[in-house]
Amino acid sequence: MTSDAHQHFGPPILGIRTRIRGYTIAQQLDEAAPGTREMLAADAAGACVVLRVPDNERMAHRMKAEANLAQRHLSSAIVQSVGLLEHDAWPVQVLEHVDGLRLDTLTLLYGALPAEAACRVGWKIGVALSELHGKKPVMAHGALSAERIIVDAHGQPRLRDLGRIDPDQHEHMMSPERREVLGGQLRGQRPRGVE
Repeated sequence: MTSDAHQHFGPPILGIRTRIRGYTIAQQLDEAAPGTREMLAADAAGACVVLRVPDNERMAHRMKAEANLAQRHLSSAIVQSVGLLEHDAWPVQVLEHVDGLRLDTLTLLYGALPAEAACRVGWKIGVALSELHGKKPVMAHGALSAERIIVDAHGQPRLRDLGRIDPDQHEHMMSPERREVLGGQLRGQRPRGVE
């Protein structure tokens, strides 16, 4: 048996106190996005970050693309991507650590938000998304849920994950009528009837 038979392929096994390029993992966190794991980590000075690790190659490819977009689309209403590292030949995204509660946790603990607070959360996240959608390269946001919104220690809502839609998913998000008219545009073709 060669030493290659003992190599680990796929996502690294990361436990508490594992070191990744100057960061030491301190705690496993809840899933932010399907197909990823998150860990709270600290650098040598004690500054905290979140490390996000994809569970499979498809998610690794998607996370790399999203991390690249996130660094070009900065907004105070979005948890910032600090960078992308590799550990055991696998990508690890480094994210800003935001001290707060996920919106779903907040409502479980304290009940439904008052109407004014719910409107403020929706407005701030909506403004951030409209800014993102107006920048180049164009991106489309996918799933938006209470699990993807964190309310920080100052009461400000922040989007934890972009939930970016892959270009081949756009057609699935349209009604059949829109898919027929606009579907080709998404694949670089002109819509029917347009010369």
